[in-house]
Amino acid sequence: MQQLEIFPNLLTIAQDLQLEIARFLTDPSDCAALCLAVPRGLGLAALRHRELSQYKDILVSVAMRLATGELQIDEAMLRRYLWDRRRMTPEGCEWLTAAAQKAGSPLGIVRSAHHGFERWHLTAGGAEGALVRRRWCGPDGIIFLYEGVKGAERVVRGTRPDGSVFFFEGEHDAERKVRVERPDGRVIFFEGAKYAERVVRLDLPDGAVAFYEGEKGAERQVRLEGPDGIIFFEGEKGAERQVRLEGPGGIIFFEGEKGTERLVRVEHSDGRVIFYAGERGAERIVPE
Repeated sequence: MQQLEIFPNLLTIAQDLQLEIARFLTDPSDCAALCLAVPRGLGLAALRHRELSQYKDILVSVAMRLATGELQIDEAMLRRYLWDRRRMTPEGCEWLTAAAQKAGSPLGIVRSAHHGFERWHLTAGGAEGALVRRRWCGPDGIIFLYEGVKGAERVVRGTRPDGSVFFFEGEHDAERKVRVERPDGRVIFFEGAKYAERVVRLDLPDGAVAFYEGEKGAERQVRLEGPDGIIFFEGEKGAERQVRLEGPGGIIFFEGEKGTERLVRVEHSDGRVIFYAGERGAERIVPE
């Protein structure tokens, strides 16, 4: 549907019936043509209608901008679409490739499958180009996104179905994990070479920040910075015990294994020092 003349009496019927006709259009180019033909009437109503989800597809917006000359299909646009975790679809890739060919562009997207992975490459004149997106077909379906020219593509991001996002840095075949953003708001930072990345920091949703030391698999928490002060820990991974809390009012010292740390001394900022004895939860002041 390129011109409204296809439906010469469309605007003479009630809008509810117009929307029923609009419902039958599914191709982004057809939906865009209708929106452009009657932008302030039927087109706007179709875009806003709750049940006409096809008009909210990002490719309808692309089709409208292509039709008005505001946009051209280039490599950057194809990469952005392939990186769009929520809106990218195989059908959309096919549509973009066809739209590029119709506009005389040699660019496009091709999908292939090898060794349990789906891969999406850019194409130019039919020749397979750089890898942009790869999805493991296993249980968790992790998606990897790439930058770089063919033969030197480097992974820069990975996304799991649960919403966790992994970020990588480094050249081809040397990409190292540097950060993971969890759906619950936690952000984990890593240092180290590929396959030896170790946790060094954890940002918590409440604003507290935990710091870690040690090699991969043996990282131990050494410090937790929060609004009430800084807590220091000692001990190996999984057995880190709280030994000191430095806050605005002074320094609090603890002794005991993890989970049973007891208060033993408080050094107030005004110079007072108070000692305590007793088990955790039952500490009492030791008389001077």
